[in-house]
Amino acid sequence: VLDLIYEAPVTGKGWEPAFSYDYMKFGQSDVKMYGYALGKYWGNWYYRWKTLVVPSEPRTSVSHRVLARNYYNGTADDYVEITGGFGRGGEYRRRSTIVETTRSSSVGVAVQKYFGPQWGIKLSGDYGSEHDANSTTLTERGISVSLLFRW
Repeated sequence: VLDLIYEAPVTGKGWEPAFSYDYMKFGQSDVKMYGYALGKYWGNWYYRWKTLVVPSEPRTSVSHRVLARNYYNGTADDYVEITGGFGRGGEYRRRSTIVETTRSSSVGVAVQKYFGPQWGIKLSGDYGSEHDANSTTLTERGISVSLLFRW
């Protein structure tokens, strides 16, 4: 796996452009992913839109993700964030050359709080679904609790 990420320095107006390239080598096929994002700081809020493009033989996949984060204590340690996304892609049906289009969407929420200089906690929940042309839906739900420690 090769990861290259460039984030430009934050300008005086609070804009943050970012570009990424990921390369994953598998046994019979390689995957290249190109990403670009634009973020904006606005008071205690941070907003970001990220697009990821994955060129592939059946059909290029494109996904978009949006994030809104509020640093409610005025520090980078404590925040509440809401995320959401949507995308489309294509893959071959099993044992066929017919390309099937898939569409996906997701939403999530997270809260992070530090109780001192070293210990904190992060709670998060998410929901995602993927639909194909046959109206088959795959649904994923998640809840996570993380204990944070820094040294």
